[in-house]
Order: sequence, then C-alpha cells, then structure tokens
Amino acid sequence: MVGVMIDHFGINVADMAAATRFYDAVLGVLGHRRVMDFGEAIGYGTDQPVFWISTGPVAEGPNREVHIGFSAPDVEAVRAWHAKAVELGAETLHEPRMWPEYHPGYFGAFVSLRKAEAPIALTALQRLTELFQDPALELPLDPSYEPERNGSEPPGTPLPDPLKNADFAILQELAKVNLVRPVGEKHMWHAAMNSKACELTVLGQHYWGLVNQELI
Repeated sequence: MVGVMIDHFGINVADMAAATRFYDAVLGVLGHRRVMDFGEAIGYGTDQPVFWISTGPVAEGPNREVHIGFSAPDVEAVRAWHAKAVELGAETLHEPRMWPEYHPGYFGAFVSLRKAEAPIALTALQRLTELFQDPALELPLDPSYEPERNGSEPPGTPLPDPLKNADFAILQELAKVNLVRPVGEKHMWHAAMNSKACELTVLGQHYWGLVNQELI
C-alpha cells in the first residue's frame, strides 16, 4: 500500500494454543479476526492479515525471530530491495516471486539477518520428504537404525547399519525440535531397539509441506 511503510509483521510463540486464545480474544475486541490460518501460522487482521503469530524450531529460546514485511510500490522495487539487502549481507530465504497463497498480486522476497545458529540445520529439515515419503504414514524402525548397544540385546538382533544410522541421527535431531516423535515408546532409542516406528508431528507435517513445495 502506497504511503504505508509496514505491510505486516509477525512474532514467534512457544505456546501456540495459549497465544491463539489470547489474540483471538483481545484482537476480537478491536474488531479484528483470523484472516488466514495455516495451523502453525495464523494471520490476524480485518480484510488482510497484518499481524502473524507462528511457532516452530525458531520459536524456541529467548531470542526468537521477528518477521517484518515492508511495503513496496511495485515489482521492480521489491527486486531492488532484495538485491540491496543481499549486498549488505542479508541471507536470502526466498528469491523475489509471486505468493498467491497469501493474496492475489502478492510479490515479495524474504531475507534473514539472523546471526544465531538455528536449533536444527536447514539440510536436516530438507530431508523430511526423503525420510517420510508420505507425511501421514509412520516410518518403521528396527535395531539396525541404532548404532549404540547396551549389551542386553537378544541373540539375532540386527547389527547397526551405517546408512540407517545416519538417517536415525537426523531423525533424532528432528525429534529434539518436536518435528518427529516415536510411536509406542517414549524415546527414539527404544522405538528403534523394539522395532516400533516414528512419525511426523503436526508441526513436522507442516514443515514437510514447506519442503515439498520447495519453500525451504
């Protein structure tokens, strides 16, 4: 919008359920509502989403990311803004393009000024669609996934498989940030050693979708 500097902004919250209860109520008093709801990200406003709350790995800890969307008069201004930001050291998250999932005519680019280390590597996130062919299905595990042994394994227990060990290390990292969880056991180690399974959490399915759409 011409003459308005800030188009929208967003914050990360650790407790999405508590945050939505709060903002549904207090923003409702002002006549605002949920305009968009992706589950792990909710946009509030009147006609367009202006204030966003979201959760995920970047919502952990005291130094949470903040998202600010600046207004631009046209597509070329967005491209110029992105080029200047990268020139000055910003990291490109998304190249300039159309984003029809937000609203018609939305053309934007995303950069990050974050210097802190993310709680999980981007390369690990991008393995989600490889490890889980279908986000709704469980991934069967067996003892060959786990490289560690405690000496009490029954005869015939499969030996560690180096390829599966590498996959399991990533699954454990994903579990630490609540993207993956064991099925039928409290811990990933027991899920592997007892030939159970693991699955994506709701948050994990959300990130699976982002990877599948090549948004991250």
